[in-house]
Amino acid sequence: MELVFNRRDMTKAMKMVGGAVGKSSALPVLSNVLISAVQDPLWSTSDNSSDGDSIWLAATDLETGIRTRIPGQVIDNGAILLPASTFARVISALSKDDVKLITSNGRARIHSKSGEFKMVGMSADEFPSLMGEINQDTQLKLTGEPKEEKETYFISLDSDALGWMIRKTAFAASRDDARYFLNGVHFSLKSEGDGTIVRMAATDGTRLAVAGVMIEQPLEKEVDVGSPTTRKKKEMEAIIPNRAVKELEKLAASSDEMKIGFQGNRIVFDAGDTALISTLLEGEYPDYRKVIPDGSMINLKADTGELIAVIRRISQVSDPKLPCVKLETEGNRLKVSASSVHVGDGCEEMDVEKDVGSPTAREKKDGDDMEIAVNVRYLMDALKAVDTREALIGINSAVKPIVIRPSLGDHLCVIMPVRL
Repeated sequence: MELVFNRRDMTKAMKMVGGAVGKSSALPVLSNVLISAVQDPLWSTSDNSSDGDSIWLAATDLETGIRTRIPGQVIDNGAILLPASTFARVISALSKDDVKLITSNGRARIHSKSGEFKMVGMSADEFPSLMGEINQDTQLKLTGEPKEEKETYFISLDSDALGWMIRKTAFAASRDDARYFLNGVHFSLKSEGDGTIVRMAATDGTRLAVAGVMIEQPLEKEVDVGSPTTRKKKEMEAIIPNRAVKELEKLAASSDEMKIGFQGNRIVFDAGDTALISTLLEGEYPDYRKVIPDGSMINLKADTGELIAVIRRISQVSDPKLPCVKLETEGNRLKVSASSVHVGDGCEEMDVEKDVGSPTAREKKDGDDMEIAVNVRYLMDALKAVDTREALIGINSAVKPIVIRPSLGDHLCVIMPVRL
C-alpha cells in the first residue's frame, strides 16, 4: 500500500477513532488502528483526479467501533494494522503537512520532509470484523464478508439535538458493574402522529435524567403488531454503553446530521464520512416513567446561576461521608444549609418564586413550607444541565423525589432525597 495524506487530516481522524481503541492486553490486536485505502471513483471529481481517493481508519474494542474517512492520494491499494498510540504520536509530531505512508510485508514507512519513521505493523486480516457494511455505495469493506444483516428503523437526526440529549442525560448513568444494564443510556424511538419522539434517559437507581426531542419525520420502517386492525409502529429501545455514548458525543459535535439505525444487537450512527457502531447492553431497562412525579406540592423558580453558587459555597461544610445540603422553603425564600460534626455548618438564603402547584395541592398545602435533603453532587449535576436562566424545582415531601427542570425545554432530572 502506498498513499499520501495531509498530516492535519490524519491527526484529526486518529483522535476520532482513538476512543474505540481497545486496551485489553489479552488481545493486543485491539490496540491497533486499521488503515486501508482504495481508489474510489464515487468520490472522484474527474476521471484523472485522485482528489476523491479514500483513506479509511477503523478501531474497535469489540463493543464499540469507529470508522472514518479522510481524503488523500492512493497510489497503491492495501491495508495494515499499526499501533494506534504510536502512529498518532508520530503523525502529530511531524513538522510538515504532506505525509507519505508505504507498507510492505507488515511493516510501514512514514515519509515527510522532516524525516522518515519505520513501524512494525500487523496483517489487516487479524482485525476483528465488528463493523459490517454501513453504506454499501461509498463505505469500504474493511475485512471479511459482511453479514446478511440489514439496518432497520433508520431515521435522521440533527447532530446538535443528539449532542444536547447526551449532555442532559449521560451524567446520571450508573458506573456500577453489579447493575451492568444501567451502565449506559437508554435510547428510544417512538412514532407520534406523523413524527417521531427521540428520547434518552439515564439512571443509577438514585437519580434519573431524561431528555427528548420531537422530529417531523416518521420511522422509515415499521413492525406489524397483532392483527391488521391493531397494527401499529413499534417503539424501538436500546441501551447504549457509557463508552459508546462518550464517543457518540464527540461525533455529534463534529457533524451536522446523523443517520441512526438498528442492526441486530447493535446500533449504528452514520454521519457520512464517520460512522460509529456499538453493541447494546442486554437486560431490561427499568420503566423510568413511573418515578417521574405527575406534579409537585410546591414549585420553586430560582435563578440557576445564583442557586449553583449558593450550593457550591454551602457544600464546603457538608459531611464528607454524606455530602448533602438541606433545602427549606420559607415563603418566597429558599434556605440552603449543611452541617457536619467534623467540619462545621453553614446557611444561606436567596429569593425564589413559589407556587403550591395544582388546585388540589393548594387545598392541602396552601402556605405550607417544606424541607428536603439532597446529595450535593447530584443536585449540582442536575442544575448544571439546566440551560435556562431560571430553574424549576418541584418538591412533594422530605421522602419523595425532587424534580429539577429548566423553565423551557423537554428535559428533567429526578433525585431521590437523603434521609438525615
